[in-house]
Formats: sequence, structure tokens, C-alpha cells
Amino acid sequence: MNKTYLTVAQVFVAIYTVVLSISSFIVLFVLMIYGAMSLHGLTAIFLMAFIAVNIVIFIRFGLAKDKPMMKNEVIIWSVLLIMSSNLLGGIFGIIGAVSAVDKQASLTHQSIESKLKSLDDLYDQGLISQEEYKSRRMRILDGL
Repeated sequence: MNKTYLTVAQVFVAIYTVVLSISSFIVLFVLMIYGAMSLHGLTAIFLMAFIAVNIVIFIRFGLAKDKPMMKNEVIIWSVLLIMSSNLLGGIFGIIGAVSAVDKQASLTHQSIESKLKSLDDLYDQGLISQEEYKSRRMRILDGL
């Protein structure tokens, strides 16, 4: 999965949730002013549940960034977002789920792996001491 697209989807879910929360407060306040108490309770329950679902989606997208096995779950949540009028959050969620891993992250991993292998080769050939090997290894690993 692509972490960048999932982050963008999270941003759209967060914006949508904040706007939904503010507009829900306004709707409930207006219903209360006009005395529509029967609609007030039912509307409040529906809107709070809708906001809670969006918060759950935001959290699940965050967890999915490091767990590729959550791909199907992200797609399901994204379709739900599209159906609930959060088109951009849903579209970016689907793109994030089906697209390849971030190229920059994989390049960094390969770069660190190649540095460690080169360092191992230098040590095996006796070109650096054990202390220098440990020191350089720690610097490479600290770069993560």
C-alpha cells in the first residue's frame, strides 16, 4: 500500500469529520430552537454514529499504513466513504490500497541494506577494526 495516498485520505476524512461535526451541532441547535424534540434525539444519534464511523475510518487508515494485510479493509472503508459523500477520502483510500509501496521508502531500505552489506564486506576483509565496524553500523542504523 502507498502510505502517501493513505495519509491524503486521512486528511480528507479528518476535514470531512470536522465539517460534519460543526454542521451537526448547528442542525441540532436549530432543531432544539424550533422545538422539534422528536427529530432532535433521532438526528443526534444518527449524526454522532456517522461521526464515530469517520473517526474509526481515520484510525484504521493510519494502522493500515504499516500493515499490507489490511488492503481489503481499506478498500471496504473507502467504498463506504464514497457512498457517504466523502468522495476524495474514498478515492485516495482506494488508490492508496491498490498502488505500489512508496518508492522512496523502498529505496531508503535498499540503500541501508547495501550500506550494511558493504560494511560487512569491509570487516570480513579485515579493512576495519571491530570497534570501527560497530561504530559505523550504529550510525547506519541510527539513520533509520
